[in-house]
Amino acid sequence: MKTATASLFIVVLVGQSWAPCLAITNLFHRVSVSAATVSASQRLEVAPESFSNIKSSIICSLREWCDLWCHDQTTDQCFYSDLIVMPGYSEPNLADALTCYTRRHPDFATGAVIEGTEVHPVYAGVREKSNLVDGIYDRKSMSQCFDPNELNDPWFMLDFRAPVTFRLVKFFAQPGGAAFMINRISNLELRVSVSPAATPGDFSAFLVFGFFTGPAIAGQEIIVEGASPVTARFVTVQKMGLTTNFQLCHIEVY
Repeated sequence: MKTATASLFIVVLVGQSWAPCLAITNLFHRVSVSAATVSASQRLEVAPESFSNIKSSIICSLREWCDLWCHDQTTDQCFYSDLIVMPGYSEPNLADALTCYTRRHPDFATGAVIEGTEVHPVYAGVREKSNLVDGIYDRKSMSQCFDPNELNDPWFMLDFRAPVTFRLVKFFAQPGGAAFMINRISNLELRVSVSPAATPGDFSAFLVFGFFTGPAIAGQEIIVEGASPVTARFVTVQKMGLTTNFQLCHIEVY
């Protein structure tokens, strides 16, 4: 009887220790990211240790700030980074790419078609609207934001190419800069539709999804969640009632 009890106890221990490891590794999604990009992360730890999926996933999950970990096969080092990388991200520099695992989950915004107010002329070619949907964001980088021109009711619109069902829209306020610019991240209206707008910038026929009254604080992760899931092909973000601009840096839709 004692032997049987001990054997049962060992089986239970093994089951309890293995299941959490599987759960932790399933929290991460494999992506390719340039080593140069990872090395430039605002927060980065390098561990000269033997590579293990489970071990590295556990280490990253225990660090609240860690969103990404990568393995360098040439040095057998692991990199732990706060870089936001979506599972749908497509790395353009594969020759320099590391095998990485992101804590972020697949979303609809990454790779979506984006239209909107033209970029402010001062930042043309840098702070473009495409930065919002490219699937990668360094939390402290202003150059990865979108800064629209100062026009009436500036806006941008995501086109998912087909209707999808979602409930939550998340975006980041600019991480720093002048206080008056951060305060401009306010009075944002989100609308959705399965059909395109008849006139660009006029979304009065779209359904209201939610609002962010603001003002934001630097680097704020802003979440607008609907009362229930909606099915739409288009989602818009528009600043209402003022001739001004607002600067957002990354968007996710779930």
